Amino acid sequence: ETQIHDFFLSSECRADSPEEADFFYVPAYSICMLEGNFFTLDQVDEIYKSIVTALPFFNASGGRDHIFVFGSGMAQSIFQSWRDHIPWSIVLTPETELFNDFAWIVEPPFQTWKDIVIPGTLDLTEVISLLDHSQPLEGRSQLASFYGRADTATR
Repeated sequence: ETQIHDFFLSSECRADSPEEADFFYVPAYSICMLEGNFFTLDQVDEIYKSIVTALPFFNASGGRDHIFVFGSGMAQSIFQSWRDHIPWSIVLTPETELFNDFAWIVEPPFQTWKDIVIPGTLDLTEVISLLDHSQPLEGRSQLASFYGRADTATR
């Protein structure tokens, strides 16, 4: 979540004025706050509700042009009432399957028509391992790396 926020802060695709923006990135470090025991799951839900209602351009599109990142296996389910507040928003997440510790979450929140799978964070040993197996750019017809899971049942 923090790496993606840093990317957008320094990206050339960043618009200087909201009127010029095609999309709005909404930074919120939900899993960091939950796993760090700063907030409970209920508090995270309340924080997201207050964030969404304070977004000045959210209602113009029903949130369709707003991008949220949920970087854990819970995906947007960490925002328990997401279906009521950001059902049309774009979600970036490393998980497409149901992967969480909560018995009451029984349906994967990932929606193929609007959400985007992103790679999970790699630690240094994984990066080194990938570098050990990489080929020179001249020897590649494609350049891509995917690290994560995609639910094959949705294809």
